[in-house]
Amino acid sequence: MLVEGDGYGVFDDLPEAASPALGHEGRAALRGMLLERQAAKTGNDRRQFDYKVGWLLPKLADLDGDVDAYIATVDPDRRTPVLNAQVAARLIAHGRAAEALDWIDAPVERSHNERELADLKLRAFEALGRRDDAQVQRKAIFDRWLDGQALREWLRALPDFEDVAAERQALDQAMTYDRATSALAFLIAWPDLKRAGKLTRERFEELEARAYDILRPAAEALSQADPGGATLLYRRLVTGDWRTRPGEFEILPLCRAGLCSRDGFGRPYRRRCRCRTA
Repeated sequence: MLVEGDGYGVFDDLPEAASPALGHEGRAALRGMLLERQAAKTGNDRRQFDYKVGWLLPKLADLDGDVDAYIATVDPDRRTPVLNAQVAARLIAHGRAAEALDWIDAPVERSHNERELADLKLRAFEALGRRDDAQVQRKAIFDRWLDGQALREWLRALPDFEDVAAERQALDQAMTYDRATSALAFLIAWPDLKRAGKLTRERFEELEARAYDILRPAAEALSQADPGGATLLYRRLVTGDWRTRPGEFEILPLCRAGLCSRDGFGRPYRRRCRCRTA
């Protein structure tokens, strides 16, 4: 096959491009041929075939909307959290949420996609109408990642008159989240500017000075409601322990605000960035 000799991804879009012409029968015939060739190979030849051609099988299964054919492409001895998530998402989409939970909860090593699996588990509970389990999962997602959407959905599902106290407790919980910068981002987005300013003061040294994409918007958001908190955030940007030299687009707004020249914290920064102010 031409695909077996393709080392540059030239044929990566072949299944989608050829699908209309092949039709269901043509895709089934192609899948059968691939499976036959795969079964005839062993050892290193099989591994090479799977690497170069095996990716066609799940693509063909998706084009036919055949979840079982997709599952058949997963080696039981090489299951990973990523593969489990891919299978679970397809099972949920095809109304097989109970089976999806088995894949989500399968005992495999932890991976970088824990959040994806957590979201899929919530989707499965919702699809199955398991409201209590869905509530527990929403709260677990918030507890782990400070997810604002999960918290809003959790609060909406609470009995009447319980949501106000629960929201207050959740926001207090965010104040003690182990990553202060993430907690600040959450409070600004919620929004709860009062708590955001308080967190800035209480956990100033924990804020990541390199998190420019969080600290600067947070400072801008606090500029009216809490000017002192905003100044502290700018100060963190100026005096933080930078491991990489900040770009001009980061320095100039601070210099224009006079923050590079303030005694007590501007001088160390000027030495590092050679920023000159009037």
